[in-house]
Amino acid sequence: MYQEPTPKSLQEDALNVLECTEDLVEHICHEYMLSGEKVWVMIHTLAVTKMLEFPELREELEDQYGEF
Repeated sequence: MYQEPTPKSLQEDALNVLECTEDLVEHICHEYMLSGEKVWVMIHTLAVTKMLEFPELREELEDQYGEF
């Protein structure tokens, strides 16, 4: 049965995602000799692009970033 997430569970989930993402960025930077800034910009761009696949988010993203 689905339970609505609590603020505490969302915070814990976000922290887990952040920790995994930071580990991944560190690995990519060392493995491919890329700057952290470059990788974080790529992650941001990929995240926005991925979010465009969700119709309920597209209008909000277009308001923030312009039309895609």
